Amino acid sequence: MFSFPYSSMVALPVGNGEAEIKPTKIVCLGRNYTSHANEMKSEITK
Repeated sequence: MFSFPYSSMVALPVGNGEAEIKPTKIVCLGRNYTSHANEMKSEITK
């Protein structure tokens, strides 16, 4: 299910650092979709 072993994931500090979480999902939002599509020679879809 994971692209890499779950045990290799880093824990991120929360609040004042007394708690930690291990994220299970990373979501990226880009503002340069058109530039990236052109760079990758991909068709631009809407």
